[in-house]
Amino acid sequence: MNKTLKLMLAALITISAGSVMAQPKNVDNWVNSAGTPWRNGDGTLCWRDAAWTPATAAANCDGWLAPKPAAAAKPAASKVAQKKITLQADTLFDFDKSTLKSEGIATLNKVAQDITKMKLEVVIIVGYTDSVGSDAYNIALGQRRANAVKSFLTNAGGVEATRVYTESKGKADPVASNATAEGRAKNRRAVIEVVGTQPVK
Repeated sequence: MNKTLKLMLAALITISAGSVMAQPKNVDNWVNSAGTPWRNGDGTLCWRDAAWTPATAAANCDGWLAPKPAAAAKPAASKVAQKKITLQADTLFDFDKSTLKSEGIATLNKVAQDITKMKLEVVIIVGYTDSVGSDAYNIALGQRRANAVKSFLTNAGGVEATRVYTESKGKADPVASNATAEGRAKNRRAVIEVVGTQPVK
């Protein structure tokens, strides 16, 4: 064997040994001192030792098991929530008044808590009265009461004011006969309709 061939073989053995020694831990492809895998002539295959498995392949070499991309988090599902709450006016107000009673405040606190648990679209508050008195008087009374409910929900309850609308229908649309005291009490009411979305449980 001539001297030149001996030198080339010695250099090849030195390079190969250095490549194996420079392998990162748990990688069974041959890499150079810079950590770059040795490849065949066309660069499509990486040299590997006898202990090689796909799990110990160098990144981007043939047979390498690329990590799966993390699954995108699914947005939380939500459902449309629509509630219609009817509160008797006697629970909220004294007779012929529009100032909230303590019992009414406690009830509206609960309503406000329920509203803040959802992504609110709109709240509609409609005031109703019994048939006693003129149409104009009852429209005005119903409006004052609806406004009082809105004021509480937006000021004390934290509900966004721009999403709350009020209306009075006065003595219209009775739910009971106005011929009896019991029926008139049922007709004096405030209806709160809440529309929004909330997470599915």
